[in-house]
Amino acid sequence: MSDLEALIERLRAEQHTLVLEAERGRPPPNRGDLQRIADFEIKIQAVEALIEDR
Repeated sequence: MSDLEALIERLRAEQHTLVLEAERGRPPPNRGDLQRIADFEIKIQAVEALIEDR
């Protein structure tokens, strides 16, 4: 596994953790929580683009 693939797996795991925490939360997740999840998605897409360019 390349360094980029390892990075993408760590990002996905962290994003997954945030989603699960938001899902369990009462009250519903706030805007900051949702923004952090979205930020991880942007980072994941950027790393995927780097992998494709190789």
